[in-house]
Amino acid sequence: MSLPALTLLLLSAASPSDSALPLHEGLPANFQVDGKLDEWTQPPSLTLGPQRKTSATLWLAIGPEGLAIAGEVRDDQVQLSRGVSGDHVELWLTLPPPQLPPLAYVNQFQERLVPTLEDCPRMPPKKAAACEAWWKQQTERRQQLQDALVSRHTLQPGDTARFEPFPGGYRFETLIPTTA
Repeated sequence: MSLPALTLLLLSAASPSDSALPLHEGLPANFQVDGKLDEWTQPPSLTLGPQRKTSATLWLAIGPEGLAIAGEVRDDQVQLSRGVSGDHVELWLTLPPPQLPPLAYVNQFQERLVPTLEDCPRMPPKKAAACEAWWKQQTERRQQLQDALVSRHTLQPGDTARFEPFPGGYRFETLIPTTA
C-alpha cells in the first residue's frame, strides 16, 4: 500500500463531523517502538473518553517508514497478555464506501430495480427464483467489495507493538509499515 493511500485510509477513519483528525507528518525524532512516549511532544491526535474511568489519548504520525501510533490508556483493570482476550488495540482503516449503481434485474423484456430481495418479481415462479438467486449473489459481491476496503490491525504485546504498564493503565507504540 502506498503512503498516500495509507494517509487517505487513516483520514477516512475520522468521524464525518471531524474532518481534521490531526495526523502528524513525519515520525517523531528518535522514534522507537518501546512503549515510552517521551518522543511524542506534539499535541495528541485524538482523545477518547476523557471524563470516564477508562480513557485513551492517541498520537498518529506518518512518514516514509509507515504509520506510527502511540497511546496512553487509563484503565483500572489492566490485563496485558497475548491474544484478544486481554487488553489490546484494534485499528480499522477504511475507505469511504463506493457509490454503486442500484441493483436492477434485467430480462429480455424489462429492467426492474430490486433494492431488496422482496422487490424481485413474483410471477412467474421460475423468473422469481432466478431473480432471487441473482440478487443474493450480487449482494454478496457488494459486501466482498466493502470488506476489501477495510484493513484491520490488532496490536497486542509482543507482536509489532510494545506495551508498557503503569499504575492505572498502560502505554503502547507501534509502527505499521507502508507495505502492510
